[in-house]
Amino acid sequence: ETVKLLLSFEANVNHFDRKGISVVGVAAGRGFLNIVDLLFRNHANLIHTDHDGLVPMCIAALQGHVHIVRYLCQNGVECVHVYDNHGRTPIYAASQRGNLAVVQELYHNGADITIPDDIGRTPVCVAAFYNQIETLRFLCGLPECNVNHCDHHNRTALHSAASKGHDQIIEILCQHGANVHIRDHYGRTPLFIASEFHHHQCIELLCKYGASIDELDKNGCTPLCFAALSG
Repeated sequence: ETVKLLLSFEANVNHFDRKGISVVGVAAGRGFLNIVDLLFRNHANLIHTDHDGLVPMCIAALQGHVHIVRYLCQNGVECVHVYDNHGRTPIYAASQRGNLAVVQELYHNGADITIPDDIGRTPVCVAAFYNQIETLRFLCGLPECNVNHCDHHNRTALHSAASKGHDQIIEILCQHGANVHIRDHYGRTPLFIASEFHHHQCIELLCKYGASIDELDKNGCTPLCFAALSG
């Protein structure tokens, strides 16, 4: 009611703060659908970007407000492929946070899960890095999913999972065809990474799926060398 009252006195519906966040961006981030709807009906700009390049849809996606995302999509707000300042789309943001319902809503509204960010990471890569198990499971089940996509360092989602010790993520990726032999720019496979950080369950899984125990990186080191170097 307060928002409605202020609007009746012709408050600036498109005002934004020092960070560039608009009134509708604030409401979207808090999940206040009634306010988003009211602002929209009063001609608020639903594609305004803040200083980080975030539109209201991306803010809602980050916070897991699927009802806001659905409303924006239903009202023709074409933001599913809008990039922030780091090349991240709303479905990327939702995948990073593990907001599965938002990921599904965006996907069913045409979001592309193959679009990488500025350093080449896709939603699959970022879901693997942040251990978003159910989100990754959903993404891996999609026909366009590429579990072997490489970022700008030639690292895959499997490298990310191995670095963090996410054994369940490794299992899901391998079940969906992840290649344990892909090398990064240093010639290191996921087994090197898992060995460096002493992630035992990850090592066992990678070996189970065919990783070579004595493979060499560009410096002639083996995974065993890495384990010994890191103590």
